[in-house]
Amino acid sequence: NYEVEACIEGPRDPLSGMIMDVARLDQLIEAAINPALQESWLEKANLNTTTARLTEKIFENLQKTLTDPSIELIKVRIYQDQDLWMDQWAQ
Repeated sequence: NYEVEACIEGPRDPLSGMIMDVARLDQLIEAAINPALQESWLEKANLNTTTARLTEKIFENLQKTLTDPSIELIKVRIYQDQDLWMDQWAQ
């Protein structure tokens, strides 16, 4: 099993103290993961599935779903286990 983390930046809501509702961010992460795991995009690009490629694709997918211009996706991290992970940072 893999674990996915996302790091975002933006202004905090004065009432909640959050940049974004955590449940909503979880939904967006889940929605970004599903297409990244489909093999069709890998086959079309003639690429092997690696954690690095999955991390990059999840970052791209998640970035597209963050429509609030004040919220910026900084990093996505996928853990293969507690000592092995891959990061994709904003460029």
